[in-house]
Amino acid sequence: MNITITYVNGNGKRVVKEFTHPMEVIGYIYRCWNAARNAESMYRIKEKLDREWRERITEAEGGAE
Repeated sequence: MNITITYVNGNGKRVVKEFTHPMEVIGYIYRCWNAARNAESMYRIKEKLDREWRERITEAEGGAE
């Protein structure tokens, strides 16, 4: 039994994946979901650090006057 999944990735490219067993599909979806979740976490951490550094720079510039 072949299972085919077609989707459009983040770059707008059409991707076709073929699987031979339903558990392969579940594993693939889980890996994709986990990667997206990790990327979102990293983005949040980056935003937090950027915000903290902007605050520190603003304080330093204000203190230097």
